[in-house]
Amino acid sequence: MIAVFVYGKLGKVRGSLREIIVDRVKYDRDRDKTLFGSDTFLLRDWTGKTSVPLFKIMEGKNVAIKGRLVVEDGATVIVAEHIAGS
Repeated sequence: MIAVFVYGKLGKVRGSLREIIVDRVKYDRDRDKTLFGSDTFLLRDWTGKTSVPLFKIMEGKNVAIKGRLVVEDGATVIVAEHIAGS
C-alpha cells in the first residue's frame, strides 16, 4: 500500500465511490510551454459506508484527502482515512 495526500475538488458519487478531480501542471521542455490539465481519481471511505462526510460534502468543494492507494477490480482507488474540506 502507498500513502497519498491529495488536494482537489469533489466530483460525482458512483455508488460507494466518489470522484476527486485534481489539477495537474506539467512543463513541456520541447515546446517551452506550461500545460494545464486535471486527473480524476476514485475515492472510498475506509469504513466503506456512504453516510460519512466524504459523501455529505457538496460536489465541487475543495478537499484535502489523506489515504492510501489500493487496487479494486482492476481500478486504482484512494481509500480516504482523513478528510478536510469546506
